[in-house]
Formats: sequence, structure tokens, C-alpha cells
Amino acid sequence: MAGPLKRRLSAYTWQPTSRTLLMQALAGAFLLLAGAYQVVATLFAWPAVKEAALRAIQLQRLPAAQEQQAAALAADFGVAIGLLAGAVLLLLGVLSLARRWAWIFYADLVVLAISAAAVVTGIVGLVRGEGIAALFQLLVGAVAAALFIWMLSAGIDVGPWACRKAAVRP
Repeated sequence: MAGPLKRRLSAYTWQPTSRTLLMQALAGAFLLLAGAYQVVATLFAWPAVKEAALRAIQLQRLPAAQEQQAAALAADFGVAIGLLAGAVLLLLGVLSLARRWAWIFYADLVVLAISAAAVVTGIVGLVRGEGIAALFQLLVGAVAAALFIWMLSAGIDVGPWACRKAAVRP
């Protein structure tokens, strides 16, 4: 019974179209750059994060030894989360370039949708007069939004990674 069922389930394969390789390259490059930026920004922000954590903990009026320990723990936890996010982005970028698995396509869509929210934060930052950082967020968000829309429309019209379903001939 398992034999005929397996043959029915695998009666098709995904065939790349002219957009597939470009889509993989752009999504992978975006995620690799975002992951590298996340790692570098996290490492450069670590002293500021530690200082902010120390100031927040000092408001609680703890003994000095506990303040230092709590600040170090909070800063290390924040840095670890930032580095983990960067590692996930780097891994998704590498997998996007190397494989055409459907789950990677959908994971990329989620990351791009979240990254597209930078358009809103960039506009708010420009209105507040934050300058270059806000402009950078706006540009990154616009690129993420464009990739998201392109990948989503290709996924709906054709299939994951703009690949067509093709029947397997025995």
C-alpha cells in the first residue's frame, strides 16, 4: 500500500524558471548582508548596551556587586540574542543560495516581511530628524519590501522560488 501512495505523492518535481536563480541570488545576498550587519552592529553596540543596562539597574538601588553582575548578565543576554539573530540570518542566506527548499522560501518571506517594517521606522526617523540612520532604515526596508512583494507574487503565481511543477514521467 505504501508503494502506490508514495508514487502518487512524488509524481511531480519543481523545475526552475528564468526568475529562479535571480530570486535565490537576491534573497540570499540580502540575508547575508543583513546577517553580517546584525553581527557587526551587535558587537559594536555591546558597550552601549552594557552601560544602558547598568543605568537601568542602578535605579533599583541594589548593592554594588549585584549591580555589576546584573548589568553584565543583561548586556551579555542582549548581545547573545543579537548574535543569534545574525547567525540565523547568515544561515538562511547561505541556504537560500544553496538550496531551493520550500521551507527556506517561506522563512525568507517571513524575514523579508519583518525587515520591510523598516520602511515605517525609517519614515518616522526622517520626520524626527534622525538623518542618515533613518535614511538607511528606509532604504533597507524598501529593498526588503520589494523582494517580499516579488517573491510573494512569484510564489503565488508559479510556486516557491518561482519554480513550476512538472510531472515526473516514469
